[in-house]
Amino acid sequence: MWRIHTTSRQIPNRKQVPITSAETITQKECTETNTKVKRSLRADKRNCLAPLVTEAEEAAHKNRTKDLYSITKRITGK
Repeated sequence: MWRIHTTSRQIPNRKQVPITSAETITQKECTETNTKVKRSLRADKRNCLAPLVTEAEEAAHKNRTKDLYSITKRITGK
């Protein structure tokens, strides 16, 4: 019979390194720019979808189902 020998490994303790003020400043700048980018992306998406939505509403009022389905496909991305 084979015997498997298990050895226990000692994992070194991790020390907590204090964060310097320069690192916190760059983290704050990073989060601020991320939020600005996300807001601008949302605004761009709204601006791109607004004409499609109005076109879809007009197609729905005029009972143009083919146009309505093609517009909803473009909006959903399928």
